[in-house]
Amino acid sequence: MSEDAPTLNQQDVDRQTWELTKYWEGTHDEAEFEIQHMGFPRLQRPAYTCPTLDPKALSQMNLVQYAETHLRYVGWMNYAENNLSYVKSMLVGVKRQMEELSNRLKVTYATTKNPNTGRPFSVDDRKLFADSNPRYVELVRERTKLESMKELSESQYLALKETAAVISRHIELRKMDIESMRTGNNMPSRGMYVQP
Repeated sequence: MSEDAPTLNQQDVDRQTWELTKYWEGTHDEAEFEIQHMGFPRLQRPAYTCPTLDPKALSQMNLVQYAETHLRYVGWMNYAENNLSYVKSMLVGVKRQMEELSNRLKVTYATTKNPNTGRPFSVDDRKLFADSNPRYVELVRERTKLESMKELSESQYLALKETAAVISRHIELRKMDIESMRTGNNMPSRGMYVQP
């Protein structure tokens, strides 16, 4: 940087930060609007509660109960996956905004003089000032919140997915049991044990 570089003007930094905030502000809403316009609205929370299963109840259900429970789990699984996607998309926007803000601030500090010393900002100072920018700190907090939400949403989605797979498998096993009874198969049904 040359000695005739301008001195840092904090008002210019604040203005650039505000402009960048405004630029990124509606990105997520625009993406969601585009997706809805394609015919994929955000899923609403199911009107029914997510069923809880205990092993004994699961082994005693008939096919209709299995199917109903499976559909309820699939409904909640779809809702959880949709929420997970929503959180991930917000996280993408926050990460991109953080990256651009940090880069712009570093360039600003690299091309101006420190008003306190009259000398160029050191590389460490550029990073320190960029990372301590109030908007950047706000974005770090938002990113942390979204990353936590993502972790929680992923665990809920995976639990629902695994349970739906177990129920689906039980439906198939029950169908096989019914078919074996219809054909006169002499093998005992699942859950029944041969007595010596």
